[in-house]
Amino acid sequence: MTVSHTVRWLSGMLVGVAFVCCANNARGGMLYDEAIHGDLSGDRFSPSVLEFGLNENILRGSVGPAAEDDVFTFTLPPETYLASVVLLEYSSPANTSFLGVQHSDVYGSSFNHWGYVSFGQDHLGNDLLSSMAESRGLFEAPLGPGTYTWWIDEYTQLETYALRFDIVPEPSTAFMLLSALGLLLGPALRRRS
Repeated sequence: MTVSHTVRWLSGMLVGVAFVCCANNARGGMLYDEAIHGDLSGDRFSPSVLEFGLNENILRGSVGPAAEDDVFTFTLPPETYLASVVLLEYSSPANTSFLGVQHSDVYGSSFNHWGYVSFGQDHLGNDLLSSMAESRGLFEAPLGPGTYTWWIDEYTQLETYALRFDIVPEPSTAFMLLSALGLLLGPALRRRS
C-alpha cells in the first residue's frame, strides 16, 4: 500500500469515527414536558424513570399545593457524567423552591439529602449542581456514572420550571480516541513528507 493510499484510508477512518461520534451525540438529549407526557411521580419510593441521553435533556414541570411533588430517577451509563443542571425557566409567586438529589433509585428520607438547593428567579441560567454539591459536601460536581433520584418541591404556591440536565462523555474517552487517531495518522503523515 502506498503512502497516498494509506493516508486516504486513514482519512476515511477518521471521517467514519467522527461520524460515529457525532451520531452518538446527536441521538442524545430528551425533552420531558409534564403538560405533554403526563405528571411525574410524586412518590419518593417509586419515582418516574427517565431515559436521558447525551447532550441537553430538558425537563418541564409544575409542583405546588395543587400539583404534587416531582420525583424522578435516571441512570448515567459508564463513560458519561452529568456536567450541570441549569435552571432555564421558573415561575412562582413564592420565588423559592427545592431541588434535592440522592445517589439511589429511590429518594428515601426526606430529611437526609445527599445534596440540595433552594432556587428561584435569581437562579435563572445558573448551574444548580455545584450548589447542591456544596450543600452537604458529600459529592463533587460533575456526577459520574450511577443512578440518581431527584425531588422537586414547592410548599406554598404553584411553581412551573424547566431544568436542563447536561450529560456528556467522559473526557478520557474522547482523549483516547484522538490519541489513537494521532498514533495512526502520525507515521503516515511523516512518511508522506
